[in-house]
Amino acid sequence: MQEPVNTVLKAVRKLALHRGDTALVVGQGPIGLMFTRLLVLAGVRVVATDLMEGRLKLARKWGAKWTFSPRDGNLADDVKRFTNGRGVDAAVLAVPVDEALVQARELLRGGGRVMLFAHTRRGVQTGVDLATICVDEKDLLGSYAADFRLQRDVAKCVFSRQLDVRELVTNQFPLAQTAEAFELAHHPNDNSLKVVVVHSL
Repeated sequence: MQEPVNTVLKAVRKLALHRGDTALVVGQGPIGLMFTRLLVLAGVRVVATDLMEGRLKLARKWGAKWTFSPRDGNLADDVKRFTNGRGVDAAVLAVPVDEALVQARELLRGGGRVMLFAHTRRGVQTGVDLATICVDEKDLLGSYAADFRLQRDVAKCVFSRQLDVRELVTNQFPLAQTAEAFELAHHPNDNSLKVVVVHSL
């Protein structure tokens, strides 16, 4: 689990947020939850969104100040209220949903940053309004790989349980049920996060 934590910590540091800033984290799967927790540990107020209530519950446990389902429909109004009309300082997209990118840019204050972490398919055209990057100075960042220079900090975070990755492993399957494990990982339910196949249970 140290490798994905490393990739997330690298992205968090790339955002260069300050204590008291507000960040939107779109998607509370394992990666989104890692973002939520690491941002909270850095003193950032987190707005967490996901379609599954079980994931939002864990986001709240891990320190998210506000949690929402995109189905609720009033996220933009609520974010404006939380931030006194200013908008969030940063948005992290932990899901590859183009509509979420559009919404994240709208919720971002001028000079804020959007971090793409899940848009890994090449050749996809999103129709980004480049004026929001130029005129509004809303930075569009990407991050993906790990950084070996962060490994000491990652180990400290994981082994001290500041980020208790054990809570992310929700399902274990024996080797003989690998197909079922992949099916659950591909089609998660409200109670599944990381799915692990082990040699024997």
